[in-house]
Amino acid sequence: MSASIAETSHFNRMTIRRQTLRRHAASDPLQPMPDSGSLCGNLQEMTKGEWIIQLIKIALGAAIALYFVWWSLEVLHRLPPH
Repeated sequence: MSASIAETSHFNRMTIRRQTLRRHAASDPLQPMPDSGSLCGNLQEMTKGEWIIQLIKIALGAAIALYFVWWSLEVLHRLPPH
């Protein structure tokens, strides 16, 4: 099974970032950390497929949370009054 170009590119970027951070930590720990990519930079690098996967994860999490709230309210509704 071969990795796609996007996966390989992401892996290479992450490897380079880790190596840069290790080199920085070994050289002078008192210097500020180099920018390892801001949140906005990471969002811009996501492919359409990665966006879809993230949205599916969010929708699934919201559905599970809503089901848990509904189930909890049903259980509380069945409890006898004190």
